[in-house]
Amino acid sequence: MSADPVVAHRVIVRDRAEMERALGTAAASRLPVSLVSAPGAAAMAGPAFFLAAFAQALATVPGVAAGLVIDCGDDPGMALAALRAGARHIRVALPPHLLQRVQSAAASLGARVEFWTDVEKL
Repeated sequence: MSADPVVAHRVIVRDRAEMERALGTAAASRLPVSLVSAPGAAAMAGPAFFLAAFAQALATVPGVAAGLVIDCGDDPGMALAALRAGARHIRVALPPHLLQRVQSAAASLGARVEFWTDVEKL
């Protein structure tokens, strides 16, 4: 089940165990949740890791309304890699000319791009 990441509660996660705990809490409270990879974590583990961990975590908590947002930071290559790996929602902090290119690629795949600034990192 997918949650609209705009209205869902957000939880920053680093691994599958944290995903499972967040999904369990969301299921118990019957609230939608968006799991957001921790800043920098996708660069270390790779977007495919987060997509696979999310799928496995969802399998342990059936029926929960949840989505995954992969934080790609200021790396346009990571953003494109996440989209190629199947991410449907990514977060980036890119200059306008790069943001536009990533948004175009995402739109062609039916994915969302969320922009954030350094102020939001604090």
